[in-house]
Amino acid sequence: MITYVQGMMPVFSHAANDTASFKMIISQFYVNGNAKQVDLVKAFGIRPQALKRWVKRFRKGGASAFYIESRGRPRSKKRGSGFKAESDEKAGSQP
Repeated sequence: MITYVQGMMPVFSHAANDTASFKMIISQFYVNGNAKQVDLVKAFGIRPQALKRWVKRFRKGGASAFYIESRGRPRSKKRGSGFKAESDEKAGSQP
């Protein structure tokens, strides 16, 4: 369990593998003026562009925007070398 503390008060907690909550609370810290971008980037080891995307999402949809299922076509997994060999075999067996 990860807990964020401001001053002496715990502000927010989430499971260690809950990336949606991490993105939400970090962007909320920035939007509410609790922390500067440079401080968040240094403290959490994130890229500035990532923080900008999360802040944009937070401003557009609020905290719930991080917990909405993504829409659109699902991403395909990268094919391994087994796929190539299989397609090569099929191509070679055809007259």
